[in-house]
Amino acid sequence: MSSRASANTMWMQDTDPARVLRRSHWARSGLALAVLLPLLAGCKTDRDPRTGGFFDGVNNLATGGYDDFVAEKRHELQATQNEASVLNARASAIEAERAALDRELAAMALDLEHLQKRLATRRLELDKTTTVTALEREKLAAAEERIRQAQARFTQAREAPAPSIGAARQDVDELKHLIGTIGVMVDELSST
Repeated sequence: MSSRASANTMWMQDTDPARVLRRSHWARSGLALAVLLPLLAGCKTDRDPRTGGFFDGVNNLATGGYDDFVAEKRHELQATQNEASVLNARASAIEAERAALDRELAAMALDLEHLQKRLATRRLELDKTTTVTALEREKLAAAEERIRQAQARFTQAREAPAPSIGAARQDVDELKHLIGTIGVMVDELSST
């Protein structure tokens, strides 16, 4: 018999209780490890190195989980940076539109001031003449009321800006229309 076969045979025939107990303990421990390691490997692991434990770290190093985690975080970072650049560009466009609206409001304020002066001049002229008709007085009063409305809208637009660019654009368009109406009224009064 070979020496190996004789060792196996001796092992089986060993009747020393201490040796048998030691051998069975190691055999059970080896069996337990053989069963537990695949179970631990199959458990859900945490790929985040900050929160994972020792076994998660070993598993992630062996399976490339950390590399996948880093790649995923880089992808999230890139997506966030792309979104931020889109939002920054959008904010810049909105700011440019708001500046253009502010310039239009300033120009309309000058137009309104000019119309107000023309209307004041026409009122002085009408006050000097004795042949002012009731219709002319009504037109004058209506034009003055429109100017007060326009001034109130300007004050409102400056003190409480519109919540959106669309609303601000609508306010500016309404003011343009109101100033245009006042201009027509003043022109009619000047021609009489």
